[in-house]
Amino acid sequence: MKENLVNQLDQKFNQANIKQLLQFIFFSSTAAILIFALSIIAIEKFSLDSHKELVEHVVSIESLIKNINNTITSLIARNTAIELADSISDLRTIPNRTLLEKQFHTNFKALQNLLPSIQDTLVIEKFKSLFNQFITVDTELYNTKEQVINLNDRLQKNELILRNIVNEIIDAVDSASGKIKLKTSRTRIKLDNEFKYENRQLSPANSSFMETLLGQQRRVEVASHEVQLSAIQIIQLSRKLTQTINKDALIDVRDNEIAQQLSQINISLSSLAADLKEFPDVMSDVSRVSSSVDSLVNILIKDEHSIYNIWTQYLDLNIIIESDLNIKVETYAQNMIKAVKELETNLGLIINEHKNDTHKAVQLSYLIIICISFFIVLFITSILRKLRERINNPLKLIGDAVNNLTKGKLTVRLYSSDFADDEFLLLADSFNNFAERNEQLINELSSTHDALLENQHRLNAILENALVGIVHLKDRKFISVNHRFEEMFGYDRDNIEGLKTEILFSSKEDFEIVGEEAYKNLRENDTYHDEWLVKHKDGSEFWCAISAKSIEDGKPEFGSIWLYEDITDRKRTEEQLITLANYDILTSLPNRALFMDRLENSIELAKRNNQMLSVMFIDLDRFKHVNDSLGHEIGDKLLAAVANKLNHCVRSSDTVARLGGDEFTIASDLTDPWPIDDEHEHEHQDQHQPEQEADHVVVQFTHGHTHGHHDDDDSEY
Repeated sequence: MKENLVNQLDQKFNQANIKQLLQFIFFSSTAAILIFALSIIAIEKFSLDSHKELVEHVVSIESLIKNINNTITSLIARNTAIELADSISDLRTIPNRTLLEKQFHTNFKALQNLLPSIQDTLVIEKFKSLFNQFITVDTELYNTKEQVINLNDRLQKNELILRNIVNEIIDAVDSASGKIKLKTSRTRIKLDNEFKYENRQLSPANSSFMETLLGQQRRVEVASHEVQLSAIQIIQLSRKLTQTINKDALIDVRDNEIAQQLSQINISLSSLAADLKEFPDVMSDVSRVSSSVDSLVNILIKDEHSIYNIWTQYLDLNIIIESDLNIKVETYAQNMIKAVKELETNLGLIINEHKNDTHKAVQLSYLIIICISFFIVLFITSILRKLRERINNPLKLIGDAVNNLTKGKLTVRLYSSDFADDEFLLLADSFNNFAERNEQLINELSSTHDALLENQHRLNAILENALVGIVHLKDRKFISVNHRFEEMFGYDRDNIEGLKTEILFSSKEDFEIVGEEAYKNLRENDTYHDEWLVKHKDGSEFWCAISAKSIEDGKPEFGSIWLYEDITDRKRTEEQLITLANYDILTSLPNRALFMDRLENSIELAKRNNQMLSVMFIDLDRFKHVNDSLGHEIGDKLLAAVANKLNHCVRSSDTVARLGGDEFTIASDLTDPWPIDDEHEHEHQDQHQPEQEADHVVVQFTHGHTHGHHDDDDSEY
């Protein structure tokens, strides 16, 4: 039965065309992919659901642990605030611990419900015990810190009392010293007045009395000064006392330095009492000083609440805080943090265990999908193998035919008998049609190519035999030139290609001007025309008409065509025509037309410059007799000689012209008027040296001149 099923499949496979086979493969592959995708989606959904459940559980635990950790952090911050508190008001502003304890117990109870394992329970109980111990230490720290602050306040009050007592001692000593000084001054003034009135000297007894009184005053001042210095020194020792943290050093300050200053005060007071016992009113100040000294001793070192005893208690309490309570707080805090980390570690183990279980289930599902996919792939592979056999043979025939066609075998064809009734038969017919059309196109292309080559040769012949130089330029550099250009400029095309056109111009300025004007026209899609004096390779110059047009409209940067035509002969002819039109052929002087043009210009110039202008008319006497007797050749030479002579007699700015026959004119500008009677025309005769040409000929000529102001604008005469 299995063999019959395989045979039926093979028969259906052979009867199906390639399109049907491909459709079958497509739908089979699509179905396999859909099954695979749905399986993957189901596995992913299972994984996501498991992960979601785990995340919800873990997030709850992490949130509780985070809250507990925040509570511990707040308690540690509270302890730090207690340590930093400087006054009772600072202690009162510290957050209440009751709320933190309530938060801890709430989170702690919820955490116990989420972590039912024995190991987690032990950790939680340990954590609770540590928390209770931490609370106890927090209470002790708060109470101790409150005592320290109270002691510090009492210490500050005692220091203020001490300063007041010292001020009283200083005031009393100053009062006693001042009274003695006043008594001494009054006694001296009294004695001086008595003896001055009686006009006699002090007696020896009175002088001795004054000396005794002055000595007593000096002793009182010295003793007073010593008392004041000792009192001030005691204030400094009090500050030193409250800055000493070593108990041995503290005892040393009390028993040595303070005792020494107190002893000095007592000695000075005894000296004062001995010197002032005769002055009852001053002794009251000494008694006041003695009483203040007793109060000073009590407030500084003797009384139960003296500065010394308060500072000793202050140091003891600080030692308790720093060496006992702070260590306990830090120890319990670290242990609680370790417990939190242990809970986090256990939480990580739970997460890993759940991930491992989920991973195993996913791996098993993937293994099942892979097995199913493997069988599907085997089935599709077998179908593809058969399909390849159906495709390879026709493809080989078509490939061989294509290779032969590419090698130039235009007559190659495929035969329908070599193909089954499927898509490849249609492909073979299409190939045959293509081959026939390709053969026709190649034959037509060959004919067209020959015609193009012939046209190219004809175009090259036209360009090479053109009567003007033709150049292809790009970026003002030579790309190619024709034969006529080589002849005009003397450059070989192999040497000039790639060079700049600057070598053709007489100067760099001409080169730049042509570039600006020409390329401006070319960018405007216009044609450039102009005439320039250019330079041959040997350095000689000649005139050339230049034309240019860009290959692409308005884009000369893509290249342009330039035409060069030698117009030197034309320029020379134009110059000759200009000379014939404006100059006399015989004398080379300006003729009537050029003279009139220059005269008009001179009149305009005289107007602008506020000058005078002079015009002289010259006529040769008996010139007709010379022509008739000596001939026209001698007459012509005579006219030429006269013209040359006149040119040498005037300035370069003056104009000498021949109007016709033997008539000449001279136009000259005058900065000063000629010395004549009026501004009208006058004529006179003048005898010149003879002009000689071959034979001796004596010539006379008549001349007349006129001059006018700058406002005479009539050039006719």
